[in-house]
Amino acid sequence: SAPPLASAICSVLVAFSSPAWAGYGPSGSVVQSEPPFKLPSIEELTQFSSDRLSRITSNLDGARIDQLLKELKLGESDLDKELERVQEKRESLAQISKDMNSQRTQIEEFRAKLQENDALVGKQEAELAMLQKTLEASKAKSLDLRQQIDLATQYVSSEERIAKEEQESLLKDTFQSMEKQKSMQANLDAELRRRKNLLTSLDAQPAWFNYIAAFIASLGATVIMHPVDTLKTRLMGGNSAEAVEFSFEGLGSLYDGLLGNLVKEGPSSALYLGVYESARSQLMTVPAIADNLLIVYLIAGAAGEFCGSVIRAPAEAVKTKLQSGKDSSFSQSVESVIGTDSGRANIFKAWSASCFRDVPAGAIQIAIFEYAKIAIVALPGTASIDFNSLAFEAFLGATGGGIAALVTTPADVVTTQLITQDPESESKVSSFAEGLQKNFQSGGLEALFLGWKERTAYWTPAIGLFLSFYCSLRQLAVSLQLF
Repeated sequence: SAPPLASAICSVLVAFSSPAWAGYGPSGSVVQSEPPFKLPSIEELTQFSSDRLSRITSNLDGARIDQLLKELKLGESDLDKELERVQEKRESLAQISKDMNSQRTQIEEFRAKLQENDALVGKQEAELAMLQKTLEASKAKSLDLRQQIDLATQYVSSEERIAKEEQESLLKDTFQSMEKQKSMQANLDAELRRRKNLLTSLDAQPAWFNYIAAFIASLGATVIMHPVDTLKTRLMGGNSAEAVEFSFEGLGSLYDGLLGNLVKEGPSSALYLGVYESARSQLMTVPAIADNLLIVYLIAGAAGEFCGSVIRAPAEAVKTKLQSGKDSSFSQSVESVIGTDSGRANIFKAWSASCFRDVPAGAIQIAIFEYAKIAIVALPGTASIDFNSLAFEAFLGATGGGIAALVTTPADVVTTQLITQDPESESKVSSFAEGLQKNFQSGGLEALFLGWKERTAYWTPAIGLFLSFYCSLRQLAVSLQLF
């Protein structure tokens, strides 16, 4: 079919055909003349508006129209070909457009997917960032944990080192303590063995040697302490002025009655400790009192002193008369004490009174001496004390002697008065109880404890010397292996 533009032009030409101009040919002729101007080309005609195209075509003749139609036909053929090519191009373009639309759809789909991927990537990036942040936090936490582990490791290492050092120190201290304890045990074992050997050696000594050692010890202590005893006797006998008067010329008079005092103290002290040792050994076998050492010491000491007082009473009477100046010689004193009935009666009274003095004193001083050793050994801080030394035994003996002398001072005052009084005097004291009563009535406690300072001052060192000499003599015999 003809292109629409050519059909339109033909329709226009037919519709607007008109008769020829009157001036060109006969009137009513079918022959139409050419217009007296140049007609436009097909290309130009196609560019005109409908009105102008109508005016132009109305002036065309048949030949020109045929020519134009021929041209139009040729143009239409060309147009058809061109239209076919255009249609092909359009179809190609349509296909291209379709393909492009398909590609665009694919692109859009790809863009959507890409957007989804972008979103997913963004999400993954966010998750990655979060993971990165978590990783950084974990890394920081791991670093902090590592630091803590390092610190803990250092602390544990330090604690282990300290614990090891403490353990080594403890082991060292324990070892040293055990070595020290072992050494102390060895020393204790040696000391116990030495003590056991000493006690075994002392027990092996014959009983008679105890009497000899006590006799010699008493003589040594008496010689040293006799001047003090003389002053005490003079004071208690009523010669206080003579007792306190002192001169170098009269220094020898302080040893008046020394022989009587030696006779009084030597044998009686030998009996005292000799009987004490035997009684103590026997009492230790009595189950009822064997565990109570203080009772054993008191009973044994009292028994020994009671036996010693039998000799001490007459000897003390002789010694006292000489010391107080009542008699001028030893033989005179012996005669006045033993050679007369009144003297013997007075001695019996003095002995009775002396039992109240000497028996408690002998029990107290030996009990303190023996029991103090046991008590002091158990006290802390006494490990360095040598309990068998002469000085320590002298100290314990002095303590016991001083306490015993102080407690028995009232009995000593009465005993001295009974010995030194005139048997024929009307104011004489006839018994121990009467003497205590008279003294208390005459001067109270001061009269009862008359001369306590001198008595205590005498017996404190005297008993200390006596007991320490006695123990030293027995240990000397052990060291010399006399038995």
